[in-house]
Amino acid sequence: MVRTAKVSLTLDLRATGMGDASEKPTDQPPARKVGGVAGPVDLAEGAGHDADSDIAGRPLGERARSTARHGAGFLIAGTLAFLTDAVILSLLNQGAGVDPFVARVFSVCCAMVVGFIGHRTLTFRVAGRPTIKEFAAYAGVAWSTVAVNYAIYSAVLLGWPGSSALFSLIVASIVAMSWSYCGMRVGVFGKPT
Repeated sequence: MVRTAKVSLTLDLRATGMGDASEKPTDQPPARKVGGVAGPVDLAEGAGHDADSDIAGRPLGERARSTARHGAGFLIAGTLAFLTDAVILSLLNQGAGVDPFVARVFSVCCAMVVGFIGHRTLTFRVAGRPTIKEFAAYAGVAWSTVAVNYAIYSAVLLGWPGSSALFSLIVASIVAMSWSYCGMRVGVFGKPT
């Protein structure tokens, strides 16, 4: 909760000899002009809103719902991408006998497409049609995330012989999640709408 404090300053100019004797002090805060509009002086951090609104002036309940919707979108889109990765990895590795390192390359490519669509739609709610430039930026972030993810995945497989591919995937995915979100927020989609 943000607290604000209104400061009311009154200056009796009569005491300084600068004012007209007929001017009387008031209990109203002094006016200031902002963009040609006069208003009271508010010296609080986050001036312009009260304790029941955020810095953008939205009610705190709306802000909380927006944050929850954003977080849920991130988790849902990430879960869909993770499940795509896990299912394709399992099918290729356990079902078809493909080496787990090779299988992961294919599963990651499929998960990347699912993640792009999911994060664009559910997490960041980007309006309009996707562009090649946007997908290229997402792919750059995704591949850097994949590099982090794959390095951790490999380290777990090699560092703990006998670890399953799925366990290694889970550990690597948890670590790579923060990297991915920051990259999407800063480098691709920006703030959610």
